Amino acid sequence: MRETKKTCCLVLIFCGALCGIVLTSVSLATEHWVESKPTRAVNKTEELLTEDSQGSVNLGLFRGQKQVKVLNYNPKPVWVVCIPDQGVCGLSGYENPDMRTKEVEDYIKNLTKSTDQGSFLFQKIQDDGILMSFNLWISVLVFAGLGIVWGLITIIFSCINLATTPIETITGPMGLYLWNAFACLFTFITVILFVVLFLTDLKNNVLEAKEIGIGWSSKDRTEVGYSFWLIVAATLCYLLNILFVIISGTQCKVFRKSKSHVNQNASDGMMMY
Repeated sequence: MRETKKTCCLVLIFCGALCGIVLTSVSLATEHWVESKPTRAVNKTEELLTEDSQGSVNLGLFRGQKQVKVLNYNPKPVWVVCIPDQGVCGLSGYENPDMRTKEVEDYIKNLTKSTDQGSFLFQKIQDDGILMSFNLWISVLVFAGLGIVWGLITIIFSCINLATTPIETITGPMGLYLWNAFACLFTFITVILFVVLFLTDLKNNVLEAKEIGIGWSSKDRTEVGYSFWLIVAATLCYLLNILFVIISGTQCKVFRKSKSHVNQNASDGMMMY
């Protein structure tokens, strides 16, 4: 009965880690980390929310879709373009990668000419159509990737535990605790980093400079989308896996060894007495 319970928990741990990896991968691949309904003032005295003054934007970590009436109202793809030297990322609608980079770099150069260097420059860039901090953006990707790596390690070691009875502590229950804890930690850090990124940058603006220039605004009209919640679900999968390790009833070898050592010492003491 105990072995059956252990086997069932190991299968659940395998499935949980697989779900965590799939959810994280789908989250990175989809374009709904941020969803916005930007508006534009039709005249100087009143903001009329007509068909012509409403738009929609959904954005992922690499690209997104935008439906904002500038030259036309047709949905168009937009790409996230990062300039590591400047520490910022921007949006561009050009199909050619080189043109995208040039557009964002030229905009930063033109803005820098009329703006003092320092923290005010980044705030000015952010308000005028540059999207987000490069450091936070790359950190989200790195920690999400590490979460996937630890999830893969969890799958490997859950298979080892299903097929054999591991001798080494690190390949047994202690390892399952560690791998799931690391996967849970890194995906949770990904969640925290994106929340910071959203509150500091994306909540204020998800538009290009040319759109802001003709009166469009997405400030306070932006929220996180389902791609973000997939990462949250992945974190919960790894958290449940830790619970399954506990429920399985398998003790870490180091704990069993310690307990056996204490009992042996007690027995020796009674014999000596």
